[in-house]
Amino acid sequence: LNQNEKWIISGFNGSGKSTLLKTICGLMPSSSGIVNFLDNNQILTSSKKKELSGFAAPYANLFTELTAKDNFFIFAKTHNRTYTNQETDFLFSKYQLEGKKNLRVSHYSSGMLQRLKLLIATHHSPKFLFLDEPTANLDENGKMFVQDLISDFKGILLLCTNEKEEKKWGEILIELS
Repeated sequence: LNQNEKWIISGFNGSGKSTLLKTICGLMPSSSGIVNFLDNNQILTSSKKKELSGFAAPYANLFTELTAKDNFFIFAKTHNRTYTNQETDFLFSKYQLEGKKNLRVSHYSSGMLQRLKLLIATHHSPKFLFLDEPTANLDENGKMFVQDLISDFKGILLLCTNEKEEKKWGEILIELS
């Protein structure tokens, strides 16, 4: 994959889209082969790969008994980032979660959870972004937000989807069967 490429992986349910994505981004071991990430022609260590990557999926878990802000701060720390209250307010507003950062995640709707997962995946301007069904549970406004987010993204994107419109969001389409 080359810098600033957007790859879309599509296929029927059970074709292996999510498994492939989780294997590539290191959330699941591969049955064979090795996936290396390069930055300036240097193979990245596992910790550096995690620092430079973002991942969001409907099945990704958050700490439901903590607030959204607490979840955000925990994940920001894994990317060696800290944020002021003003910066946090700005990000929550940008992801259409204004006034919701102090709610427990267990009180979030499925659409709010998806927005929070996208915020956590992208707050640090990752070089590598992995999205599995990024518009799941989002209303039309949320879907347009994700489309803009992807359009503005600078880096390598791998997106898994079955949605017809989302298949147009990248330059390269891989259809699994």
